[in-house]
Amino acid sequence: MTTATKAEAAGTAHRVVSPSAFGPGYAGLLGAGRGIKTTIPGLGVGIKAGEFVLKPRFFVEGHYSTNFFRRSTRSTINNEQIGAFAIHVRPGLALLNPNFQNFAFSLSVDVDGQIPVSDDEDVLNQQDVGIQAHSTQTLFPKSALTFMLEEAYNRQLFTKPAGGDLNADRNHLRLGPSLAFHPGGRALEVKAGYRYDLVFYEGISEDNTLKHDFNLTTTWRFLPKSFFFIDGRLAILSYPETADSAVGFQAPGMPARVYGGLSGFLTERVSVMLRGGYGNTMLEDTSLENFEGFIGEARASLRFSDRTVLHLGASHDYENSTRGGYFDFLRG
Repeated sequence: MTTATKAEAAGTAHRVVSPSAFGPGYAGLLGAGRGIKTTIPGLGVGIKAGEFVLKPRFFVEGHYSTNFFRRSTRSTINNEQIGAFAIHVRPGLALLNPNFQNFAFSLSVDVDGQIPVSDDEDVLNQQDVGIQAHSTQTLFPKSALTFMLEEAYNRQLFTKPAGGDLNADRNHLRLGPSLAFHPGGRALEVKAGYRYDLVFYEGISEDNTLKHDFNLTTTWRFLPKSFFFIDGRLAILSYPETADSAVGFQAPGMPARVYGGLSGFLTERVSVMLRGGYGNTMLEDTSLENFEGFIGEARASLRFSDRTVLHLGASHDYENSTRGGYFDFLRG
């Protein structure tokens, strides 16, 4: 038995992440920023209920910010920076049927309780609760043709650069179907999908964003832990609460990305992910400047153990912005 096989049998091996699952959010085979998960679902702490397993979890996190309200020092009014400590209490649970045959189900729900610690009343008023939920239902997951429904909701806490009880908490809703075709030994996969993507703010509704997101991804696993992939995405972007764009604000468009790449292991512990392609914001207002050009990413991951990974990389990409059409970035 090889080392890799022994690790998988023990239920501690890393999970190989296919590019078809994430699109622009794909972070390599080791899932940089997504954590390392067991390859065998259903292992670990859990409560069995028939065909399903319920897994509770609990995290506590604390952080200190020297500028809790993110106030700009360039402003001439209300520019006092306030330092504050906050505790985040995050209970959650997951429900799944690990021994699925023709129907696979998963549901996860996590709560984020923000508890500021301060003698400043404005800081204490930022006590709040966020939530993140995600669910998938997959028909015929082991057949050549697979249908999946995905739903996700996230109430993200975001302290607005102002005092008092004001905030810019946002609610992000995504849902839609996917259809995947993977013939033969499942080395080849062609996946098409659609997502209804709505972001609505609780205090600044003019920034509410609606996207109809279409994608087509082809992946070829040419080695057991290596993929070639081609990904194309087109979104129809609008701002439902804004009648007309003003000076480039809330500019509708049809952002598009097409790229190809390689993701795989060089050794048992080192993986790389390379991709490059073309992106265009295609803003509706022709008087505004568009981003049009190369997008790409290079990433390397070194796995010291099953739960310890070092990621290094750089990317060049763009995002549509409610404050001026778009911004592009070079990030490392």
